[in-house]
Amino acid sequence: MRRLGRFTKAEILEAEARFLDGQSVYKIGREMRRKQRPIKLHLINLGLLDEESLEINYNAKNNYKINIQPNYIDVIILSFLLTFYPFLGLLSSIFYLYIFLKCLQRL
Repeated sequence: MRRLGRFTKAEILEAEARFLDGQSVYKIGREMRRKQRPIKLHLINLGLLDEESLEINYNAKNNYKINIQPNYIDVIILSFLLTFYPFLGLLSSIFYLYIFLKCLQRL
């Protein structure tokens, strides 16, 4: 789908008429050679669709922030491993992998 620039008023009215005729957003986009997301946004602005029809909720800005609290038991275990067993690099790398996977589960 190539970019055509901003929607003209005629295109917005055409998309509104097609939607009111019962065409799906996919079919409207395909026939007008436009992407579905801008068509959905214009239909939302016209009051024909709910904001829930969008897949992304832009109000939840905190989802992109990673808040990981330090776990002191992990720090103590890692310090113990590196202090008393520095030759066990494999064991410490496995432990690093464990901590990384644990952090991914918190997201």
